[in-house]
Amino acid sequence: MRRYVIAPAGHRGPRFGQRIGVLATGVALVLSGTGVAQAAQAERSKPAAPRWEAVGPDSVGGSLGLSASKPNEIAVMTDAPQLLWLSDDRGGHWRLRDTVPRTGGAARAFVVDPRDSRRMYLLVSKQVGFGVYEGWLLRSTDRGASWKTLRHDTKDGPLQLAVSGRTVVTEGLDTIGVSTDGGDHWRQIARPWARGSMAAPMLRHQLALVGGDLFATTVSPGQDLWVIKGIGGASPVPQRLGKPGRQAVDEVAATRWGVVVTAGHALYGTSDRGRTWRLLLGDKADYLYGPQIFGDQVFVTTAGKVYASRDRGRTFAHWNVPISGQGVGEVAPMPGKPGTTLVSDGYHGVFTTTNGRTYRPLGVPSETAAHLVTTRDRQGRTLLVSAGIWDLFHTPLPTGRVTPATRRWTRVTSDQLHAHPRIAVSSRSPRTVWRAEENGLSTGIYRSGDGAVTWSKPAFINDGGAPFDLLVHPADPRRVSVLFHSLDGWGIRGTDDEGATWWTAQLPDAPYTSLAGDPRDPRRVWLGSRKGLLRSDDGGRTFTSVSGAATAQVFVDPRDPRRVLAGESELRLSTDGGAHFRTVQPSANGILKQVVADPRRPRTLYAAWSGNARTGVWRSDDAGATWHDISRGLVSPSTSSLTVSPDGRWLFAGTNFTGVQRLRLN
Repeated sequence: MRRYVIAPAGHRGPRFGQRIGVLATGVALVLSGTGVAQAAQAERSKPAAPRWEAVGPDSVGGSLGLSASKPNEIAVMTDAPQLLWLSDDRGGHWRLRDTVPRTGGAARAFVVDPRDSRRMYLLVSKQVGFGVYEGWLLRSTDRGASWKTLRHDTKDGPLQLAVSGRTVVTEGLDTIGVSTDGGDHWRQIARPWARGSMAAPMLRHQLALVGGDLFATTVSPGQDLWVIKGIGGASPVPQRLGKPGRQAVDEVAATRWGVVVTAGHALYGTSDRGRTWRLLLGDKADYLYGPQIFGDQVFVTTAGKVYASRDRGRTFAHWNVPISGQGVGEVAPMPGKPGTTLVSDGYHGVFTTTNGRTYRPLGVPSETAAHLVTTRDRQGRTLLVSAGIWDLFHTPLPTGRVTPATRRWTRVTSDQLHAHPRIAVSSRSPRTVWRAEENGLSTGIYRSGDGAVTWSKPAFINDGGAPFDLLVHPADPRRVSVLFHSLDGWGIRGTDDEGATWWTAQLPDAPYTSLAGDPRDPRRVWLGSRKGLLRSDDGGRTFTSVSGAATAQVFVDPRDPRRVLAGESELRLSTDGGAHFRTVQPSANGILKQVVADPRRPRTLYAAWSGNARTGVWRSDDAGATWHDISRGLVSPSTSSLTVSPDGRWLFAGTNFTGVQRLRLN
């Protein structure tokens, strides 16, 4: 398992219902690890390692792990994949520990021992069949440097976790596991409440452990509240507490002074272990979820609000959320800093607030930068724009000193339902940027005339889904094409007049991946697919097959359109406009993600790869004939996107789950 560290310059991931040192003059990324691919990669890159630097955007959140014994420390576990980000200065700087075993599941619970920040528990699960769930309970005793699997079940879970001191409890589909020594030894007891066929405990907070008593909310049939008294003893006693307010209950939080449960639009509380209940909070507009208790503080959230109580639920203040219309995953007071609260959402980041109205971002640098472009705003400043899994980000081109402030980019949001944005910039007007993204059951197409700062929506595809590529034609930027897949199959939505009118062309069934345009012929468009490479000579309305070799990406040299690079796990080069190809990089465990040209070096190209045997950033100085790896030093070599600054001085690489990295070009 790899381990990456963000080192000082002087020393060289679910939304509910739905991812170091002190910096001196910059941040350098030093790679160390034992993987075969990384070792081979380092060997190929000798003797000198490029100086890659993390530049942001620090925009991702996850499950919070806090410890009162170390008030300056914050741990954040991203949802999928599970990446542990650690800060020793309240979120000012972060270091990555990519040490959690890859399971393909999602994080269900993450707990840091409040008395020992080195001890952590992580519960990961995934559905592996119809009503079948596989789960892992992992423990670290060295603050995430290594992990031990405590429990692993391929059918029963576990799916829920509760920890109190050295008592650890897990809940699966039909059983409850109990350990009283921190997870070293276990005993299994039958779950005392029934389970309807596929009903699984899938909400985040359905177990709460207080002393020796386990509180649990059930799933159909019932949706009741139960307590198992003396869960760690020889003869635990289950008791059904029923439905407070005669409503089906959802989630539970408990402490020594009381228990609270969410029930649809209401929050109920009891201070006598369920004998009497009172309504603490009601919200007619939204469902309440995610109850949490810290000392005398109680938090509960909706899809767009946070409710906070400082007096054990007697009164609640209504807070805003960091991003309007977007819910949050977790809320917790920051240890050692009274009055400051952490708010986290897996897709939008970690924030702090002192008043519930204004928020300061602390998000970790775990964004996937799937697409990168440079553009200009109305003031003529060069901007770097990154498209992630959900949102778009932009920042003034980061060429100066890197600081925590510069790593927090501006987030661009549009419709509430948006995902998988694709972006492209006009070759003639650097302020004109196009974007296509999934809007629920449609595909939205957007245009910006000020460098991705503000947007209009000239078109959408009613039955579209996720767009797979977006092409602003290099020979005529009025021609814009969106490759999409819908319930009716594959298609291209295009315009020849910069959005005044639009046309749609259907494509034969195949998994298509990429578009490219001829830099001199506005009617020539290339299309890559898993079944081969195709070419259009009528602007993308019809295509003919050029090659049967799988093509994840296609690149046409902007200086010589006879040179075409195409590939998936191998890279092929044509010097005669696609009539013939030869292999310049053989097939390997890796996927070609992008090829870009250096604007100042006529024969220099860069390629982004994501995989194991071949991954990271590669460079060619002979127009694609030969390549060498320049990835050594990337915090995470798996790379999805590239762009070069207009002056040719900086190369920016968008990585998977570790943001954007930059490299100074000589």
